[in-house]
Amino acid sequence: MTDARERTTTETVREFQTGQQGAFESLVREHQGTIYALLLGYVRSREEAMDLTQEVFLRAWRSAGTLRRPERFGAWLATIARNTALNFLKRRRTERRLLEAWEWSHTGTTSTSDEEIATALEATETMDEIYRTPLLLKYLDGR
Repeated sequence: MTDARERTTTETVREFQTGQQGAFESLVREHQGTIYALLLGYVRSREEAMDLTQEVFLRAWRSAGTLRRPERFGAWLATIARNTALNFLKRRRTERRLLEAWEWSHTGTTSTSDEEIATALEATETMDEIYRTPLLLKYLDGR
């Protein structure tokens, strides 16, 4: 990145942090391709990467006050993207293990279709946390 471009990005970040209209939109346009590519490398799904890209920019919007060095906006945004991707992958692994454990406990096998996984996840999402947590612990940790 050239010094002039860095200065422009830094200025745009400062404008965004002070609430100037259009500054954040400009930052999104400048960085969305890079963030999408980074996320795609983690999640290997175009649809998921697109959803996570939106989530990253939403998190950046909400956390703008925590950015201390506007000249490091790109690195800060990439860190948010990496953390978002890792959290997504962790949730996905946890959900799959739960469903496989549930199926194994009921059938003795672990071949779960995507449709069955989606149905089971939808059912656990509606559970009160007081019931969901013990269920997750039982099937994931064997407690």
